[in-house]
Amino acid sequence: MRKITIAQENGLIEIVDEDNTSLEECIKELSKIFSAQNVVLLESSETSVLLRPSKVLWISIKNVKPKQEEDIVTDEEI
Repeated sequence: MRKITIAQENGLIEIVDEDNTSLEECIKELSKIFSAQNVVLLESSETSVLLRPSKVLWISIKNVKPKQEEDIVTDEEI
């Protein structure tokens, strides 16, 4: 699972993606945003986002572990 953070002039967009492609392939695909001339549709397993490439400042891609059921604390356990 990956967490993709996109910084734009007006704030951050955070996207969770459960795709199993390699990190290198993900970086290669996302880097195409910077060379695009028009609006770009970024689709993940969870959501879709329209981006204007001229407004994107940077993109961060981080592999994260999905939360395990035992990692989730409920009100009853507190």
